[in-house]
Amino acid sequence: MKFIWRCLFLILSLLFLSISCSDDSSDSFLLGDWNVVRISSGNELFDSADEEAVTITFVTNVNFSGMTNANTFSGNYALNGTILEINAFVTTEAAEAGFGAQFFAALESGRQEESNTIEFTFEINDNRLILESASSILTLERI
Repeated sequence: MKFIWRCLFLILSLLFLSISCSDDSSDSFLLGDWNVVRISSGNELFDSADEEAVTITFVTNVNFSGMTNANTFSGNYALNGTILEINAFVTTEAAEAGFGAQFFAALESGRQEESNTIEFTFEINDNRLILESASSILTLERI
């Protein structure tokens, strides 16, 4: 009888360990550092220059932070199917020019008035993350 209890204990322990160690978060592919390399807005196309880098780091399954040349920003996000929803977005407010200004304009293009969230459809191709709103497309590359 002790043998059966020991086996049962061992099986349950292994089952618990395998469940607790598994990564079942659906957005784990998003975690890490990304560079914004291209912004398409209307008929205009903006490519990042090294001196105008915009980086975003998804640090947990709900939080992100980032920086441009002049500002830092952070917020929360949620995934709903192929929609990336940004809420609680905060940023410093230094004057922004060039690529950084285009980045913030692209973010604003995804703002939903009724919920005051920022929404993009997203897709991942290899090490590229594509975020698309009604009027802007942001292309990010994993660092």
